[in-house]
Amino acid sequence: MTIVEIFLWVNLFFNGMLEGEELAVYYGVRIPVASLEERPQTLLRQAPIRRLRLLVPGIYMPTLVSAVALTVLGGSDLGLAFRVAGLLALLIWALVTFPCGSVSLLCVLGQRWPPSRCS
Repeated sequence: MTIVEIFLWVNLFFNGMLEGEELAVYYGVRIPVASLEERPQTLLRQAPIRRLRLLVPGIYMPTLVSAVALTVLGGSDLGLAFRVAGLLALLIWALVTFPCGSVSLLCVLGQRWPPSRCS
């Protein structure tokens, strides 16, 4: 097994973990929580955000490092365009979510949650 194959499997694993987390939050938490009153909904949304504040960057960083390594070491074959597109998607996702944070994004999207944090 070459170093490129090792990075490929590491990248695949962490990409799957990152996407699984996103799907679990979107379909497992967001939709059922929307049926609650405003105060319980706010409290229920705050708990995962506090925990995911450390988990998501812990999954994201190995994903980014392995994606960069794959793009650099993978060569210039036909898969280069897909590797570059995937790396750009990861970087755009990070630039949108990390500097702003979840609360700021929810404020921008008009959800005004929690109201005291939106100005």
